[in-house]
Amino acid sequence: MSPFRNKKFVIAVAVMIVLLAAAVRLYKLGSIPVALYIDEVAMLADVKSVLATGHDIHGNNWYQLIYPSYGDYKLPVYIWLVTAVSSVIGASDFSLRLVSALAGIGTVIIAGLLAKELAIYFSNSNKHKLISSVFPLATMFVVAISPWSVMFSRTGFEGHLAQFFVWLSIYLILTSKKRRWLFILGVLFGVLSVYTYYSVRFVWPVIFVSTLLLQLWYEPTKHKLARLFSFIAKIVLGLLLLFVFLMPLEKSPYFVASEQLRMSTDSIISFERYSDIVIRSNDLIKQSGATLVDRLIFHRYFLWLKDLSLNYSRNLSFDFLFFSGDSNLRHGTGAHGVFLLAFLPFLLIGLISLLREKPVLATALFIMILAALLPASVPMTTPHALRSINALVPFSVYIGYGIAIFVNSLITLYEYHREKVIFLSILALMIVIFTAFDFFHYYFVIYPKSSSKSWFACEQKLQQLISSRDHSQVLALLNSPKNFFLWYLAYSDINLKFLEGKKSREDSQSYLSIKNIVFDSSISELNKDYKQEIIFKGIYLSQIEDKGIILTSIRPINSEEKGCDYMLAQTQP
Repeated sequence: MSPFRNKKFVIAVAVMIVLLAAAVRLYKLGSIPVALYIDEVAMLADVKSVLATGHDIHGNNWYQLIYPSYGDYKLPVYIWLVTAVSSVIGASDFSLRLVSALAGIGTVIIAGLLAKELAIYFSNSNKHKLISSVFPLATMFVVAISPWSVMFSRTGFEGHLAQFFVWLSIYLILTSKKRRWLFILGVLFGVLSVYTYYSVRFVWPVIFVSTLLLQLWYEPTKHKLARLFSFIAKIVLGLLLLFVFLMPLEKSPYFVASEQLRMSTDSIISFERYSDIVIRSNDLIKQSGATLVDRLIFHRYFLWLKDLSLNYSRNLSFDFLFFSGDSNLRHGTGAHGVFLLAFLPFLLIGLISLLREKPVLATALFIMILAALLPASVPMTTPHALRSINALVPFSVYIGYGIAIFVNSLITLYEYHREKVIFLSILALMIVIFTAFDFFHYYFVIYPKSSSKSWFACEQKLQQLISSRDHSQVLALLNSPKNFFLWYLAYSDINLKFLEGKKSREDSQSYLSIKNIVFDSSISELNKDYKQEIIFKGIYLSQIEDKGIILTSIRPINSEEKGCDYMLAQTQP
């Protein structure tokens, strides 16, 4: 008898997978990656301000629906949750990333529960009973150790938290057959996901409708008309609730600015790109003879769809999924795909098997993947692991099903080909262990150094240098990193209740100075008859001395980062 038919064994394996997921997400969470990205620093600054004053760094109430931050206009849910966690354990790099780590662990659990729920749609044959018990565990395992989930679980990106809410929402909707109140709760979590990450508003409705189509297709009932009516009513109710709950967001004073910022991203729907497509379309039609067929083939909409398809292909490529991943070192190691290479054959097995056995389920999952990849396929920067993070779970379901099919085949053949089955089992296990070890060793040993620049390690070192200075004197930062005031607010001991700062204009989201620190000064503004502290890059030392300014107590920054040769010095009148 297969141990996977033993309920206690299945639960024990599930618990071990969750513990494994927790271990790789919580180990050195506050120090790997080596520093916070600017978006994380901005959130930490707002969290500290909310804890101290009840307002963000610009003096707005904590319950606002859009945080202006440093001009990137953040949605509130991640900041609210970090604030709640930090009120208990204190605001730090660890508390900021803990929310995402918990979402990552939660995603492992939800992926398994989703797979278990989808397994209900299989037949009750002995084969599918075994697959149905392995399938959820395999899906959990895939999410638990995949670079895609692990890396974003260890960083404070809102998109990762949003995808957890998306799939929690879908799970609740799938399980709402007997407890209808779960449907409303599921929709509310869908709304919460949209209030967590902007692009989810285009993703969740498609996944929501696809889920209801699955229920309509697979759930047997004698009353087909009643089932169809229920399907339509759920769609209308769900989308209506989403629309109603999003209305307050549009009334935010920062809504228009946030939309303008996102539309300014270089994408295939930007005015400049669309104009290029129109010009290209006209040129091709003219060159080919301008027949009716030419006008159809080279129509600007077809060319636009071709560009969109090309972007989709990059996000669906095996290179992205299993070999190189995202070249942005905040989204990947640059040396691994978003899934372990060992999972590639299982993706193919799972996809082919589902298409043969449950084509509607396979198609619904693929539609969900296409919807999830849309925010990553419209911008010109492709592939993009963060914008496509909502595809993590459906891809994992495919892979998990492939593993379940493989395990079922081994168990079935064990009685007749024992030695071959043992050999294949050990080989498959060793390949998975090797690829997993390769990723985790690279991530925890090599990646911290290779990615330090991408994680703004220099800015963190610079803030440490500032913290060690004489706080009684005026400090001028010459050509400092952009938005460096965020690091000062996030890490200094400044009393945020009495924040005194100067902005370039009333509606600006950036501080030029805070108390006696000037963040964006220049050499021309230095006065040789005035005593103050300055921070500058080593390349400007000769220019400062040429101006007749005497420097004393010169201290270099403690950093090996290229281009991070900052120095702290005192001017002598």
